[in-house]
Amino acid sequence: MRYTFTSRPPKVAAAASKDQSRPALTGAWLDTAAGELRATDSYIAVRMPVEIDAGDADGWITADTLERSRKRDGGGIAANGSATVYTVPAGGGEPAPEAFDRLTVATFPRPNLGTPPNLPRLWPADDSGFTVGINAGFLKRAADAIGSSDGVVYLTFQSDAEGRPNPLRPIIVRAPGAARERTDGRSGFGRPEAIVMPVRVS
Repeated sequence: MRYTFTSRPPKVAAAASKDQSRPALTGAWLDTAAGELRATDSYIAVRMPVEIDAGDADGWITADTLERSRKRDGGGIAANGSATVYTVPAGGGEPAPEAFDRLTVATFPRPNLGTPPNLPRLWPADDSGFTVGINAGFLKRAADAIGSSDGVVYLTFQSDAEGRPNPLRPIIVRAPGAARERTDGRSGFGRPEAIVMPVRVS
């Protein structure tokens, strides 16, 4: 399998859990019929489209395998009995069988981590709702700036004159649990707040 749907190597392993007591959340499931790599830690989930190579088989791919592949600038993974990270040839195609040995970087096991979570069933069927673009790095900085605990923030989106969400207006970022009203007689905000400007969605 190869990452051909993103402009830079995705960090799919970031969506997997490190909690070994729940093995099915620690790796990514490769579904060859769908051409997807799926991972979740139960808080976030990802479905990454991938290009399937000949011989790839459904099954688990470990986080170590994914990270080694990413560090090869999105190197491919031959996902059959084992998971072999290889250097994708110039042009991005699947390597010829005779060239595969010299392009191999590392080989990892494909353990049985149990039944994979059914992410397609969990996924929202309607993706035509309100969409707003947010720079995740800016949002993280805003959360840090207001002293958010555990990285949790509340986002408030502004409405237009007709009451519809406006994807071009500033987004208010608040930390949960902060008092709304001040008790010291001052006129400033009673809770830490930040705003993040949205990114225009093309």
